[in-house]
Amino acid sequence: MSLGNCFSLNNIYVNRLWFTQLVFLFFFLTSPLGASGQEKKSKSIDEILLEQFGYDQILLNGRQYVNKYHLDKGHPFFLTDQLQDGTLVLHNKSYSGLKLMYNLYEENVVLVLGEGSSLTALLPPVDYISEFTIGNSHFKKIAIEDEVKFYEVVYDGKVAVLYDWYKKRSESDHASLMAFEYSMDKKKTYLFYDNQLFSYKSKGSFIKLFNPNQKKAIKDYIKKNKILFKTTSNQEMKKLLAFCEEYWINKPVKTKKD
Repeated sequence: MSLGNCFSLNNIYVNRLWFTQLVFLFFFLTSPLGASGQEKKSKSIDEILLEQFGYDQILLNGRQYVNKYHLDKGHPFFLTDQLQDGTLVLHNKSYSGLKLMYNLYEENVVLVLGEGSSLTALLPPVDYISEFTIGNSHFKKIAIEDEVKFYEVVYDGKVAVLYDWYKKRSESDHASLMAFEYSMDKKKTYLFYDNQLFSYKSKGSFIKLFNPNQKKAIKDYIKKNKILFKTTSNQEMKKLLAFCEEYWINKPVKTKKD
């Protein structure tokens, strides 16, 4: 027998062995035993909550969330329409490790729980939410006069810096299939002191809120650190307010609230 024939017969043997193993693997994977061994069963929402928070089921309270924005241009959510890591204080109890979205237009929080086929999206009752974090932003419910709403708390000392985030909605072009169009994120900026809001929009209106004898020091700090109020980061505002607090007076000039 030639070496060529030996090589061919050996190949036939190997191919038959490989084919037999493949057939066996196929029947194993498609059998009830094989399928149960390979398929990962999704945990129920109750099992997931039990693992994370014990027997506390407060998070399951609320209406089911339905996405009604898929035909809109843009979206009504804070920064992004993707889930963000966050925490939630609900019924005076703090929950961490959550996935959240904040709807600026409707002022509600979307909470997504579970995994795989057990995903559940809820709208926790806003009346029972006192504060939450989403990404790197901390929001707190604050009552001022007759208005109660969520503000982003950028700095919280003797004086607080609050951002009032919002989005505008308009009817979309009727020539398109879009129902509504949402604006980019917008904000109103305030200093908060003695349960009052003091509006500022620029360097000039910000400096006016402080003691006239100390305006130069604050103005010099802003100039030295090249602070632009329209684009300044939260970290820069924290440093600015830490510097400004010593110059704060009890009754600053109140500007008109927007």
